[in-house]
Amino acid sequence: MTTLNRIAYFKPEKAVLSRRTEWKKDICKPLDNPQAHVLMDKPPAGWTPPPPKIEEPKAVNKAEKKPEKDVSAPAKPAAPAEKKDSEDDDCRTQPPFDMLDIPGAMKKMGFPVAAKLAQRWFHGREYVLSDDPKAEYPSDMVDTRDVTLSFVLGYKKVKAKYDSLIREKIYSSAALGMATKAIHAIVEKKFIDDGVAFTCDVDTFSLSNGNIQDLHRDFQFQLASVSSLDTLSDSYGPTDLTASLANFNLMAAIANASIRSEKYYNYGAGAPVFCCKSSVEITHIYAYAKDSYSFSDKPGRKSSQYLGHWNKYGVVMVPAAVAADFANGLSEKHSPDVEWGDSPDTPTLMSYIYDNGFKKPIDVLNGLFNDLRKKDVYYPIRNSDYNAWRSKFKRGGDFAIYTELKKIKLKKSINFSLNEICKPSKQFS
Repeated sequence: MTTLNRIAYFKPEKAVLSRRTEWKKDICKPLDNPQAHVLMDKPPAGWTPPPPKIEEPKAVNKAEKKPEKDVSAPAKPAAPAEKKDSEDDDCRTQPPFDMLDIPGAMKKMGFPVAAKLAQRWFHGREYVLSDDPKAEYPSDMVDTRDVTLSFVLGYKKVKAKYDSLIREKIYSSAALGMATKAIHAIVEKKFIDDGVAFTCDVDTFSLSNGNIQDLHRDFQFQLASVSSLDTLSDSYGPTDLTASLANFNLMAAIANASIRSEKYYNYGAGAPVFCCKSSVEITHIYAYAKDSYSFSDKPGRKSSQYLGHWNKYGVVMVPAAVAADFANGLSEKHSPDVEWGDSPDTPTLMSYIYDNGFKKPIDVLNGLFNDLRKKDVYYPIRNSDYNAWRSKFKRGGDFAIYTELKKIKLKKSINFSLNEICKPSKQFS
């Protein structure tokens, strides 16, 4: 199929007289060389290859006569490979790029946090997060040190969502319902199990035994979702936060609450029952960010998320691949679920874009000599590449990311009353 041999891409450049990175549009050439692909040859540190499989020798039937070799006809020389209608750049040996080169490329891009997280994933033990959104991680697969809240809030769009969360969203009816449910569970357990009308100033971190996953599960009551678009630079290029977390959540959890309860008998119809009612004042909350560092695609889907075109020196973005990835990210009703450029479902009218832009490496055609040309080829990376690497080396551990907990005293406390909690009086002694 004849295709156009140039497509657009975006590359990062340092702005003149500024440290800011701007993303500039340019033209590149997709490569047709089948040998140009990301490698998975470098093993992770401390990796021991599995022992080779020992095949049992096959029994030889002596009665069988081996066919005699025909030496009368000379061997035919191998036919020269048919040269494709492409430029020499397609056929030359491309600079190698291994999956384990990605953390180093992130450092060169000025993405130190993303590099640290990637390094942890590659060298971690093999662990795949469950599809269950409520699943918890083993304690050794929880990171609370590498991403700080100050780093996350250094991006103005993220900071705006954080401010909205603290000033407005925690007072919404939905948040009030979640906070009520969390406190009700504590009071009800105390009253039903021990007959105690719970009156206490609650410290949720202590109640959670200092375990951030338990605190999040039991006391998180509101959130603000952050998309990768919120983490982009002013020129709409990826940043360290994009490469580190991309899509994540800012969280609010109850930190301190004052609970006041009173118990009484309810002498309504039938036998009297023992009841309690409680009033609650939440005075402090925890704010933090949470994400899952994993490379899971939607269950049952063919498409795999596009993560940019990479080489040892950094990343560039191909708009066609980004657009295809966005289309696949739509709801299942509207999503095409296609690995664009590698599927018979590729739209005919747009096939030249998807064939070239999504599956193939690209050459940005900058260098004139070999030492410069080695920086010109970028390879497409997707979630599926990370999973293939994990399958090969039995390493690569998904992990949870929590920033530190920031305790905030509320200027306006959150106040509510719990529904009446009762149990038959004969159960109480």
